[in-house]
Amino acid sequence: MTFVSPYYAGALERFTLAGLLLASGHADEALSWYQGLRENTVAELAFLGPALLREAAIHRRAGRVPQADRLEARFDALWASADPQLRDAGAGRYGR
Repeated sequence: MTFVSPYYAGALERFTLAGLLLASGHADEALSWYQGLRENTVAELAFLGPALLREAAIHRRAGRVPQADRLEARFDALWASADPQLRDAGAGRYGR
């Protein structure tokens, strides 16, 4: 059930927990939660892009530039194939 159900997967809860950890100064712990949202379930796909960008930001702040660049490139590849209206609407928000 966790693979096909957004209720059992808890993707929103895990994404929210990662954000709370990041906001409270626990970047390394938040990073592990964001990494756990990597296409394991269908419910997680909605969080993939934002999680990649937050992971990249954590790595960049920690001075791990190659990891940040790799994650941002992965996001850019996903974003490039987005619906054109969505891509245009989110361009300012994601700065990509």
